[in-house]
Amino acid sequence: MLAIIPFVVCLTGVFFHREVPPDKSTTVAEDSEEAKYFGICNVIAVVVVFYLLAYGFAPHANGLVSKMFVTV
Repeated sequence: MLAIIPFVVCLTGVFFHREVPPDKSTTVAEDSEEAKYFGICNVIAVVVVFYLLAYGFAPHANGLVSKMFVTV
């Protein structure tokens, strides 16, 4: 799990954060919508990072701790 989830998050970023040439007819609304979704992806990535970091620092993760992390 600790190896697969970061890989999936990074792979998702590769597909959705590709650099595309700017369109000359973009509007301010489109730019703000793009920034909003980019921010959402960043927040999800940070949440996953801290989730996995907390799991990594849990001393002697027994069955109960593992089940708590799986349910979240």
